[in-house]
This record gives sequence, C-alpha cells and structure tokens, in this order.
Amino acid sequence: MVTGLNFHPEKGENRKDTVRDGYNAIRQMRTFTIIFFLAVIIFATIYGFSANKGSVTVQIGEEAAGILGADQNPIFLFYSDITSVEMINNLDTGTLIDGTEMENTQSGTYQNELFGEYRLNSYRNITEYIVISCGDAIYVFNQKTEKATEKIYQEISQAVG
Repeated sequence: MVTGLNFHPEKGENRKDTVRDGYNAIRQMRTFTIIFFLAVIIFATIYGFSANKGSVTVQIGEEAAGILGADQNPIFLFYSDITSVEMINNLDTGTLIDGTEMENTQSGTYQNELFGEYRLNSYRNITEYIVISCGDAIYVFNQKTEKATEKIYQEISQAVG
C-alpha cells in the first residue's frame, strides 16, 4: 500500500507495484496541477476581457430618473428640477476632469466647449446623447443602443411634461 509518496513496500507487496503506484500518484498530481492552472488562466482571460468595460444604468421613477455609470456615483434627477431635455448627436465629450474611462464607457465630470463643466455617463460607441439641464448643471448620458437611448429620452420627456 502506498501512503503519500512512500516508496517502501509493506510486507507482502512487490517493490515494482509500489513504485508504479507512486508514479501514478505523481502523474495524477501533475494532471490536477495542469488543469488547475488552465482554469485559472481561462478565468483570468475572461475576467480581463469583461472587467474594464463598464456600463451605464438609467432607472425611470415616478418623481426622478436615476443614472449610474462606471464611476459608481449615482445621479438623481428630479423631474421638477429639470429645465430642459434634448437629444444631440456626435458630441465632442471633451476632457475628463474627474471620473472613470473604461473600454466602452465614460463616466464622470468632463469639460468641453459646448457645455463647459458637465456630468457624463455614456457608451463610447453610441453617437446619440440625452442632455438634461437642471439649473446651471448639465447631465449627459446615453444607453447601450440608440434605440434604448431614444426610449429613455421619450420617457423622461413625458415625465417632465
């Protein structure tokens, strides 16, 4: 009988069988190690491709719209505070002042020529944006598709009246 990697045969065992059992145990450990490292590499690769993409979530409520971007700073826009809602196309987002830029999203405080300093939560590959003004503050965002952005725009426009 082999215990761990003990290559000393017990009484009645053949030394060749004991050594063979030891080699089989080593082979099994090597196989397990290889499978384990392959699983770690696959997990790291999948996580690496998806971890830095980010998202923009918009929730429409009865009294306010909530926006959460990759920077994880929620914004609540109360309909009673909104002075204008519009859709624009092909925005020069300007320069990031404070926030998070990921592979497919941008979130944070930006500055450009059109708005000055404003809050942005957007997907980079979508060219349509919703622009909301609340007093002196400007909030710009979009959704994962142009169709979803247009739908959110319609819902907010109806809620504002």
